[in-house]
Amino acid sequence: MVIKGGWEPCVEHSAPDERCAGVRVRGMDRCLRHLTRAELEGHIEQLSRDGDRASRRRPLAEAYLERVVTNLTATSEGGQAAGTRQEINVSAGTFTGDTHIRWTNANEGDLYCIGTAFAGNTYFDGTSSTRRLYLAGATFLGDVHFFGTDDELAFAREADFTDARFLGNTYFNKIAFTDDVIFNGTAFEGRVYFNNSTFPGFTQFFDVTFKDHTYFDESKIEHGDFTGAVFTRDIHFGDTKFTSATFAEATFVKGAHFGDVEATRLSFDNATFEDLQRLGPLRGDRVSMNRATFKNPVAIEAAPTYLSCVGTRFTGGAELRVRRSRVDLAEAFFGSASSLSTSSTGFSVDDYHPYIDHRPVLMSLRSTDVSELALSDVDLQWCRFAGAHHLDKLRIDGLSPFRKPPAGRWRTSRQVLFEEHLWRAERRPQAGWQNSAPWDGRGFPPDEVSAERLAAVYRSLRKALEDGKNEAGAGDFYYGEQEARRHGSTASRVEKTILWTYWLVSGYGQRASRALAALLLLIAVATALLIGFGLPGPGPAAQSTTTTAPGRTVTTTVDLPAQLPPAGQRWTWSRAGDATRIALGAVVFRDAGQKLTTAGTWVVMVARFFGPVLLALAALAIRARVKR
Repeated sequence: MVIKGGWEPCVEHSAPDERCAGVRVRGMDRCLRHLTRAELEGHIEQLSRDGDRASRRRPLAEAYLERVVTNLTATSEGGQAAGTRQEINVSAGTFTGDTHIRWTNANEGDLYCIGTAFAGNTYFDGTSSTRRLYLAGATFLGDVHFFGTDDELAFAREADFTDARFLGNTYFNKIAFTDDVIFNGTAFEGRVYFNNSTFPGFTQFFDVTFKDHTYFDESKIEHGDFTGAVFTRDIHFGDTKFTSATFAEATFVKGAHFGDVEATRLSFDNATFEDLQRLGPLRGDRVSMNRATFKNPVAIEAAPTYLSCVGTRFTGGAELRVRRSRVDLAEAFFGSASSLSTSSTGFSVDDYHPYIDHRPVLMSLRSTDVSELALSDVDLQWCRFAGAHHLDKLRIDGLSPFRKPPAGRWRTSRQVLFEEHLWRAERRPQAGWQNSAPWDGRGFPPDEVSAERLAAVYRSLRKALEDGKNEAGAGDFYYGEQEARRHGSTASRVEKTILWTYWLVSGYGQRASRALAALLLLIAVATALLIGFGLPGPGPAAQSTTTTAPGRTVTTTVDLPAQLPPAGQRWTWSRAGDATRIALGAVVFRDAGQKLTTAGTWVVMVARFFGPVLLALAALAIRARVKR
């Protein structure tokens, strides 16, 4: 290893006639090699205290500092220092000019610059190194460059930049770190470039401050942890590949550019976005934004397998454009007009396949105020609405399907909520209703839904669909509301009887077929009763009596009671035709002018009452299906 630079040399002598060229420890006139044991221990203790300022940062290990190299030769001010032993330690020193550190072969020793100050520009270059690099607590006043002689500089062992300060621009372009990299507590005052770099181990950026633009474009990061990091200016992750990355409690003051990012797991939990306008496109398996805060309007575009926004605060509103993802919006807050819709952007070749359903699957709106939310082209078959606030103001547009009841002889096809599946499955486990979602039991516990709560949810969503001019969907939800009321525990016996009758004859006014079937049944029954008991047999309808008195003749006519024919003569085609005509006329308030028995009169009166009611129910049901 070759180190070129300027520094204040040690006052001791490495030989009788040769002054030591070691770098002075700050505040002392000797290098680490010539410190006494007590001075060295005191210096180590001070560095350890400085390195443990944040609980999540790794303290400076005393073992690193105690291994002081004994074979370091250097010349002062523009000279050259070469080390041939396993370790090179210039910790706590000060380099006054530009500094060049070059690895001349892959097997050179570890480099320790713990607490070292570099006043000028600093250059790290050469061939790949198989040793460790320790720059914890170092300060770089100028620009810092890492680059290799073969267009790439590789570090095969751990690199530690804990609490380092980079006041100028920093360049890590095309750097290959093959082990863990630690930047905990580091401050970057200038621009930072990590473009085309590789981080296959654990990369820690705990509490790091990036005060200027930062670039990780086209880099590969296996496990990146940016917990508590602060990005004062724009951060760029264009085409970056993550296996896992967390930005928990991070603060993004300006833009965060995550264009075409791929990540198996990507977390923004508890992060704060001060002025973000667009996030994504994001791809991968799981993206989490739980309890994150977006203070301004933001457009988020993503296509992960699972997108979690539990407790997320979209203060300025959000456009969530998602493709083929499960989305959880439980406890989310939308401070302004917001939407969840299917992204029109293709993220892969499969996204352009015409037979693949690209709609996002909404999982939950539990405890979410949805008064500012609109859903467009969203799969709602598994969504849990119970517990959401202002459901009557939710806007549902496009192709947003709900679940259907299981196939059955007496079940009608309609849209139902997933909560109804859960509720009915609990009451009748063998009836084919869904008792859980595919992901229940994996962090998504099933909810217990009562009939009364289900009726309230249906009522609110019905109002939302009516406001959206979706009368057919509103009718289905009215049906579900009445079903929940009929089976609930708070309804009285009389109310349940009325609801049961309402369901039987017309499907709560939503099934025209039932009303028409009931009307046909009414006509058939009325016809049968008229044939058997309402139509009189042949014979005089009145009897006349003539009385002759002196000078005048008086004729008196008396109506005779209608007489039924003998039982064997009642069921004839002629009487059936007359009875059918009278029954049909009765249901539309037409008087056939036919003399009837007393029983026949009552039959016609009943038909005149119930016939128009059933016709009206059928008309209303048809109107509910075709009205827009």
